[in-house]
Amino acid sequence: MAGCQVPRGPAPSPGRADRPVEAALAQVRDFVEPHLDRCLALSAEDHYVRVITRAGETLILMRLADAIRETGDLAGLQVHRSHWVARDAVRAIRRNGEGATLTLATGREIPASRRFIPALREAGLLPGRPQGPRPTEGTALAGLDHD
Repeated sequence: MAGCQVPRGPAPSPGRADRPVEAALAQVRDFVEPHLDRCLALSAEDHYVRVITRAGETLILMRLADAIRETGDLAGLQVHRSHWVARDAVRAIRRNGEGATLTLATGREIPASRRFIPALREAGLLPGRPQGPRPTEGTALAGLDHD
């Protein structure tokens, strides 16, 4: 997948440089908002977050929790301490031991840890207590109703 560049706008105001968290959040908004309906996943990499959209991806210096907060009303869930996925981006899921692996629309695979399996069940992505039609483990989720 081709990488996207963070849009370069006018130089930040002097006060903005004094607030690195706010500056990082502005970077996420600048990159994600035009592509929000196409956002697939957020993945933590050291002190950075990889923002993955259908249009490309970029690394932004910020915490994963802050990036997740910036997704707003986009339906998605955290599936691992280092990963968040948009619910409608998940095309398949397979269990592997106590965890699972989610396959996104692009073919990228995202791990889901044991701790987040109940959230996957609650979202209807794994058998258990689904909110909609239940997929068979290890099969594609094409018929799943994504709210």
